[in-house]
Amino acid sequence: MKRAGMITVIMAWLLLICSAAAMVPGVAAGDPDRSGWIMGDYNNDGAVTIMDATRIQRALAGLIVPDEGSLIRCRVLGGDTLSILDATCIQRYLAALPHEGRVNVPVDQASEIPEASIAPTEQYEWHQCPEAVRRYLEAAEEVYRNDPDYTCSVILDYAPSTANDSNTKPVGMTIDGVTFCDNVPNVAEPFATANARGTLTALDPLRWINTTIALHQAYPRGSNTRDIGGWSCGVGSDGEPCTVKYGMIYRGGEPNAADRELMVEKLGIRSELQLLPTMEQTADRLMQSVWGIDWYGNDTYNVSVYGIIDTPEYAYLWKKYLSAVFSSTASGKPIYIHCGIGADRTGSVMVMLEAILGVPEWEIAQDYELTNFAFYQDATSPRRRNTDAYKSYMNAIKSVPLAEGLSDTFENRAISFALSLGFTAEQIDAYRSACTDGNPVQITELVSHRQ
Repeated sequence: MKRAGMITVIMAWLLLICSAAAMVPGVAAGDPDRSGWIMGDYNNDGAVTIMDATRIQRALAGLIVPDEGSLIRCRVLGGDTLSILDATCIQRYLAALPHEGRVNVPVDQASEIPEASIAPTEQYEWHQCPEAVRRYLEAAEEVYRNDPDYTCSVILDYAPSTANDSNTKPVGMTIDGVTFCDNVPNVAEPFATANARGTLTALDPLRWINTTIALHQAYPRGSNTRDIGGWSCGVGSDGEPCTVKYGMIYRGGEPNAADRELMVEKLGIRSELQLLPTMEQTADRLMQSVWGIDWYGNDTYNVSVYGIIDTPEYAYLWKKYLSAVFSSTASGKPIYIHCGIGADRTGSVMVMLEAILGVPEWEIAQDYELTNFAFYQDATSPRRRNTDAYKSYMNAIKSVPLAEGLSDTFENRAISFALSLGFTAEQIDAYRSACTDGNPVQITELVSHRQ
């Protein structure tokens, strides 16, 4: 009897909930009744409040699903789709600031408001990559493609003899007194200021990050920081070209604690890979992240990775490094990889990671040489593709025994190196898929070699 009574109560509650839902305005199928609707009122309670703007943001984030009525009422800028600019417009209306849309007017009258009352949408494009760096990349692309033996380098023709920090920072776009930078290249990103709105498109594939450089006794903080997205990485399984995905792997020097808001909150970095041995790690960051995120890294006292050397210590560190990057990216966690200044140890690891993704040798060399814009390289510490050290590393990768089923390419030699360390083809595929825009060829379909 108690169970039957409980079932009766539950059924009654379900009936009440369903009846209430049927009475919510704007959820009926077909063309909804728009009487009493006002623009900007997401939940149709008769008032436009800050919660309406918040609900738009939650809908755009996929946390709630707007019904047809909400979509009609909240496109206050008159666009075909709901956007973050609609939420911004409502916020500006509520703050009694100038706004461009139709807020708090009856839906049936919104179309009667003159279009002149809505500020025009502007489309801005600009070169976010500094000019000297652009000129280097253009020249290097032409020369390095046709120099497979690494006989020359052009970096010193473009990197100044005295390093200029402005060459390692994004060029900003200032609109209405607000400067925008760190944008993902070649993506039209919406913006809104007090008197302007529209889209911003940063040109050029290279994406420096606007970190704060702070001098320190050991290594400077926040130097030489960039996203490795944008490099080409071959042709996918569908025959279409692939590129390295932006926002997954960043490289640079020792992180600056002051950059946490930029790197963690804005860019979404969730993991840090420290390449310095413990003897070079300062006390405030000894085997821990100053940004408070997942930490991976070098836990040896004085061993550092520079290329490939057949020793137990190198094998141990390479396994740690690749495992950190593979697991983090495959889990959707962008990672920041660094040593002291983001040059030699970081350069060595990035060569391997980019090769596994399929980035061609001439572009890997360009990324390696970009450090010259951050730190001038004299004869005692050259970071150029035609040095004996760099050529030796490239030849070492090319000498890695090929895994069975793979053709002889630089990419497959690097993949074979990862397989030789005990990583599975599935792990490598997960990394390639997470860090590639496109459909990378699946290694599991090619190799018969299994660890």
